[in-house]
Amino acid sequence: EYKVDQVIVAVAESCSLLETLDLSDCVDAISDVSVFAIATHCERLRHLNVRGTYGVTDESIQCVAERCKQLVFLNVSNTHGAVTDSAIAAVANECGQLAYLDVSSTFGAVTDRSIQAVAEHCKKLKYLDVSYTWSAVTDVSIATIDNGCQVART
Repeated sequence: EYKVDQVIVAVAESCSLLETLDLSDCVDAISDVSVFAIATHCERLRHLNVRGTYGVTDESIQCVAERCKQLVFLNVSNTHGAVTDSAIAAVANECGQLAYLDVSSTFGAVTDRSIQAVAEHCKKLKYLDVSYTWSAVTDVSIATIDNGCQVART
């Protein structure tokens, strides 16, 4: 268990109405323990940013998907391949309100498979970042996004 995990668990246990949590760039400070606690105690969570964390994996993101059905914002960029297609597909299947998804710099762990699930289930998606996915996300899935969602063009 990481140092900050204890603090996040305490926050989760006492702030059940929490809707936004930004743990970005906590690098080695948090793990799945924090995210499990948030998912378990804060089912109203709508915004989760774990960009740049090394201890957050598929397991806790899948728990968020199962318990936090109103999630609209998820950033798992730069998680060093620990968050993969399994977690992103679970989010796509369970969190139909998702409007913002950043899976950039995921070391090829997020691929066309989960992005196609996002296209199929997340019809409110407005922002998607798949940059630096080591060519694991291709034009094939981007075309399904183009056909299935109303993603803003830049």
